[in-house]
Amino acid sequence: MFKQLKKRLLLEKKVKNYIIYAIGEIILIVVGILVAMNINNWNDTRKNISKSKYFIEEISIDLKRDTAYFNFALDRIDVKIAYKRKLLSIDSISNYSTGDIQQIISSGSNNIKINTGAFDKMKESGVLSLQGNKYLFQKLNIYYTSFKDYLDIRNDWEKKFVENEYDYWFYQNKFELEFLDTLTIENSLENRLNTINEIQSNQGKNVIKMAIFREESMKETYKKTISKAENLLHIIDSLQLQKKD
Repeated sequence: MFKQLKKRLLLEKKVKNYIIYAIGEIILIVVGILVAMNINNWNDTRKNISKSKYFIEEISIDLKRDTAYFNFALDRIDVKIAYKRKLLSIDSISNYSTGDIQQIISSGSNNIKINTGAFDKMKESGVLSLQGNKYLFQKLNIYYTSFKDYLDIRNDWEKKFVENEYDYWFYQNKFELEFLDTLTIENSLENRLNTINEIQSNQGKNVIKMAIFREESMKETYKKTISKAENLLHIIDSLQLQKKD
């Protein structure tokens, strides 16, 4: 009887020890899984931070190019406006050749666009946010989507405006386009008088004034673009200074 009791106690002790061992093993496995997950998360975070840093630097380069290019466009617009204003004065027109006069009224649209190269690459790589820079990403997303759409609409508006100007100047059969080919002009003096008379007519002056309005309107749009780009560069510079501190 005592032997059976002893054997039973030994068996119960083994089961108890086995249960304790099994629980310990489960705990170790769970801890191991959690540690592995944390390491993976840490690695992913480190990779995302590295990607974010790379794309922020690339976007910063694009923004600097935008500001330089749009500032150049502003200077060019100022020149075009100045030449167009001179056409409104008969005294100023005498200083230009017929070809030059015709080139001034056909200066065309500006059609300056935002450089989206780095931002597009960022999206293509699967980076849908900037690690630790949520505010910056929101601002960049607005600039490269909503504001870009606005700028495209403004450029399209100007393009149609210029098409109407061309329809008036070049398809009304009042003068020949001397700046394209001077050799085919039979009577240069008569062609010059026809060009000047058309420009000095009330309708011609109105077309020039509307062209000046168009240029000034696009100038304000491009100034707004520069302001947006410079603001983003300021945010990027501020974030980089914070990380250094």
